[in-house]
Amino acid sequence: MPDAPLPRDAVARATAPLPQAHAMPAGFYTSEEIFARERQQIFLKHWIFAGREDETPDPGDYRAIDTVGGPVLLIRGEDATLRAFANFCRHRGALLLQDQGTTSRIVCPYHAWSYFIDGRLYGCPDMADAEGFDRVENGLVPVRQRRPGPGHWPLSLETTRAGDWRTSSTSGLEAGWMHVGGADLGRLRGQVYSVAGVRPNPGDQ
Repeated sequence: MPDAPLPRDAVARATAPLPQAHAMPAGFYTSEEIFARERQQIFLKHWIFAGREDETPDPGDYRAIDTVGGPVLLIRGEDATLRAFANFCRHRGALLLQDQGTTSRIVCPYHAWSYFIDGRLYGCPDMADAEGFDRVENGLVPVRQRRPGPGHWPLSLETTRAGDWRTSSTSGLEAGWMHVGGADLGRLRGQVYSVAGVRPNPGDQ
């Protein structure tokens, strides 16, 4: 069943000039239709912030994050290059790594396929007799990432079809970064918030 449309008067109050504006109605945050639109028009179309470079300072350091485009693995290679990959095995789609840590090899917990930390396929048990199997084509799927300024790490999840992580436009990325003083920003501390079980006030329905 499609979501009921948000009351026009509530939306009008929420989008009024700031001194007169009210909070968005609760349905704005719980609507499946609105989430689907945000996913397509914002999160899968524009750059998103993934973290800071100093969170993965050494070769093999990684962070696994969840995005609306699926799980993503951020990892530093032996060549000190930061890379981003879709965090799933190319064999059966199992999740590869969780949380954060350091590894010299990425090993799937399901069928033990393994990958170099630069994303290349290393080991694939029981595939020796598979006709037409191409090891080069079965490395980890890269996710587009760009370093616009010191320290910070944005990603683009824009795709044209399943498995095709397209190079999206970076127009305005560097300009926006400079506008907010990105070069002077640093990480002070981290905080994780849980929103499970949060309920809207009855008057916000």
